[in-house]
Amino acid sequence: RGPLRVYVAGGAGERLTVCRPWIRALQAEGVEVTHDWTVDPGWDDPAPSPAMLAAAAAGDLDGVRRCDVLWLLCPVAKSEGSAAELGAALAWGKRVVVSGAWDGMGRIFPGLAGECYRHHEEAFRGVVRAAAAGRVLLAGGRVSP
Repeated sequence: RGPLRVYVAGGAGERLTVCRPWIRALQAEGVEVTHDWTVDPGWDDPAPSPAMLAAAAAGDLDGVRRCDVLWLLCPVAKSEGSAAELGAALAWGKRVVVSGAWDGMGRIFPGLAGECYRHHEEAFRGVVRAAAAGRVLLAGGRVSP
């Protein structure tokens, strides 16, 4: 078995301020990120075509398919993309870690995650520890509200 592979999901509105910094932090720790959606060239296109949008979505889902752990950085606002990625990860039986306001705004699916953290820093430490140990299952357990 190779190194732990992680997909980081989050809200498009927090792409640069939350998601990209956590992806970079994981990479700096030597964690393999299966797909960095924050650098998709479509973000710079003011009028992406339907084909470009479909290709971006397919790339995101492929990243989820190839990961061992999906880490959802629960966005402040609802996010169609991260909800779809979370659903795919749950359906494919991936290990799921969520952090942030995972039980806010009437969200129900993040509560199905194996690990729930209030703060992204806690989830980051758990994912990095698991990656260093070569484990898909994290050590922290479920964190209560």
